[in-house]
Amino acid sequence: MKTSLLIILISFNLLFGKAYGQNGEFLLRKEFIGKIIKDPENADIKYLLEQYALKLDSVWENQNLPLWHCRRNCLDVKFENNKDVLIEYERAKLENLRKEVFNFLLNPSQETTKSDARVQHFSNGKKYPVSTGLVFVTYDQEINNNVLHLFKEIARGIADYKYYLANEIFCLDYSELNKKHKDELDSTVNWRIISSNFFPPPPPPPPPPPSFDSLKSK
Repeated sequence: MKTSLLIILISFNLLFGKAYGQNGEFLLRKEFIGKIIKDPENADIKYLLEQYALKLDSVWENQNLPLWHCRRNCLDVKFENNKDVLIEYERAKLENLRKEVFNFLLNPSQETTKSDARVQHFSNGKKYPVSTGLVFVTYDQEINNNVLHLFKEIARGIADYKYYLANEIFCLDYSELNKKHKDELDSTVNWRIISSNFFPPPPPPPPPPPSFDSLKSK
């Protein structure tokens, strides 16, 4: 149930960008997940994931969410048994995840299976199409070294996209930007992970078909 609510919530955010600041889950994501994306090498990923999951419970109690479906703007990553990576339900290698995330956000060929883009106005006067995509990650309850590695690779892929935007929009490497432009790109990109340590239960089996005798008696 929580997984579905997370997808609904982020999709609502992507549709109604002006309401970002009013959304509790989005603020939590900026506070905790944003630190992972900003500095995946040094961030305390275990602590940040635990705090995000802990504080998220109170959000559900206070927000009524509209029905929506994430569709193509979510890259679904599952980490089964905290060792097996599935990207869009297909097995993948952890070392390829960074590139997969970057390509999903960039979507240079405008594939229908990758993210949409929306034109955004920047403070230097430039307009540029920015991905509306994010990475939805599901992992088991325990946060072990494999989980930390997984989130580092995803954060690196998102950071690669941010560095790409810096060159495209400001014609500079990200490290050369002034604080204002860095903050502008950070606020655009540093929330692109939704994490959930809750695997939904498998669907119940379908009811058995009626027996031939019971149909006959009717």
